[in-house]
Amino acid sequence: MLRDGLWPYLSGYAIIKIKGRAQEKCINLACARGIRLWDIRKVSDRFLIAKVELRNLGALGPILQRVGCKAEVEMKAGLPFIIGQVLGRKGFIAGALIFAVALYVLSSFIWFVEVKGAREIPDQRILAVVAGTGIRPGVPKSAVDPRRLEQAILAEVREVSWVGVTINGTKLTVEVAEKRLAPRDDLITHIVAAKDALVEEMILLAGVPVAKAGMTVRRGDVLVRGYAVRDARDGGAVRGDRHTDGFRVVDARGIIRGRVWYEGLATVALREEILTRTGRKASGLGLRFAGHHILVGHPPADFAGYEEQRERFGFPLKIGNLRIPVEAERILWTEVRRVTKIRTRDEAEARALAMARAELGLRLPGGENPLVQREFITENKERGTVTARVIAEFIEDIGTPRKAAITESDFIAEPENGENGKGES
Repeated sequence: MLRDGLWPYLSGYAIIKIKGRAQEKCINLACARGIRLWDIRKVSDRFLIAKVELRNLGALGPILQRVGCKAEVEMKAGLPFIIGQVLGRKGFIAGALIFAVALYVLSSFIWFVEVKGAREIPDQRILAVVAGTGIRPGVPKSAVDPRRLEQAILAEVREVSWVGVTINGTKLTVEVAEKRLAPRDDLITHIVAAKDALVEEMILLAGVPVAKAGMTVRRGDVLVRGYAVRDARDGGAVRGDRHTDGFRVVDARGIIRGRVWYEGLATVALREEILTRTGRKASGLGLRFAGHHILVGHPPADFAGYEEQRERFGFPLKIGNLRIPVEAERILWTEVRRVTKIRTRDEAEARALAMARAELGLRLPGGENPLVQREFITENKERGTVTARVIAEFIEDIGTPRKAAITESDFIAEPENGENGKGES
């Protein structure tokens, strides 16, 4: 791994273009003399691209002359080359020194505030209390009293039973434990539609039906309502009922099945510009801190276009007892060119159908086969596109319980079809 990646980068390497008729012979002679070439790529019969360590670049000259080949250095890369660039830029060195001083000064301030442990309580509510005590990003750490901040949060946020405030580097962390509240008994359960559907069957166990077979419903529509009855007769409670403050609550229960449709849609162009990689690459290094970015290296100006890949390494910079988050990154630029791809209608149709089926497969419920699956193809000649639409139809249980606070509209007389609102449709 060191030989293929890290060591060449540390010692420096060059990307060269070898021209001539005896390219393979040149590579064989170089290997025989201990000159390692890697990432060899034959571009055409006229030349190939390879990488070689900088220390072996001079030794490659006699071999090229012997076999009648020529070589051109496309670019130099690696740590020595980057260091040479840096040392030649006095402004960069001065900037780095200024950055180090600024880093030390900025490390004595709070720049990040984080809330942990809050589930029901919004983080913004706790952060508002923190800000109300004068603690915001940019405040000196010497101005922060963790114990005082803990007391302020406990006084303002009644749902919190414990608060702990810690400072780690430039980050202030507020950790809370919420109180466990007793479950509410003034809620009623309705059955609502979990998704858009056409109701096929309703088996009602308790509650008042709102929907019926053959009705189209939208997600969230109430299908069966629970209800409450005042002045319930003594001993009149039925299985599943709850008595709350002098009235009886009947939660909706039942099975509602409906016809549900899933759709996959994809559009493919008959003429499309795509990006292809040429094989040319360049690299650079970067440093990030508190929104600032220092970059060494850049993509070559003769790149027609490029893709950028960043490999980041976070590490804490320690200054005494301070820990400052710093992020270094290695950047790789790969040259790309635009190529026009032309498809026939059959090719575009096949690709669009495959994409639409794949999209549909991500949405389907697992373990079931559709009742019906239909596929439609349309062509837009003006835009030069082909669109595939795949629709699958299922019968599913569409009812889901939803609790809500009891309101006046939930109080009714006993339903005509029995005390428990039972029925079937």
